[in-house]
Amino acid sequence: MKVTLGIKPDEPEIEMCNPNQFLKVPYGLLQCPGWRSLRGLESMILLELIKRTITTNKQKDSYGLYKEFYKRGYIACCVKQKELSQWFVVDQSNISRALTSLENKGYIQKHENPKFKNVNVYVVGFMRDGHKHYAIME
Repeated sequence: MKVTLGIKPDEPEIEMCNPNQFLKVPYGLLQCPGWRSLRGLESMILLELIKRTITTNKQKDSYGLYKEFYKRGYIACCVKQKELSQWFVVDQSNISRALTSLENKGYIQKHENPKFKNVNVYVVGFMRDGHKHYAIME
């Protein structure tokens, strides 16, 4: 299913995910005080970043995430703010403020992508003893 989320008619169509798929969210994440303190857009962006870390294809890793981040134990994804802005149908400045707020609270870390200057890498957690640990739960 494709839907046009952009305001302008010339913006690209964004493919919606399968409505029968679910994102596995740890119960501890929803119960931690950090999660409950998030505002609406912050929580939606954090879930989107977590979703993107799960769905990142490590075989077709055009951004170099596997070598630079996953091998070192980080849970990370690449995304453009413009892409998030189109996905959530909000102004890019609101996306920027929400990402900055999440970073200031310590729930994500923003890194410049070593290969692509206009795409940031967002680290949302790390692997320890074979288990995922999200920064918001620490």
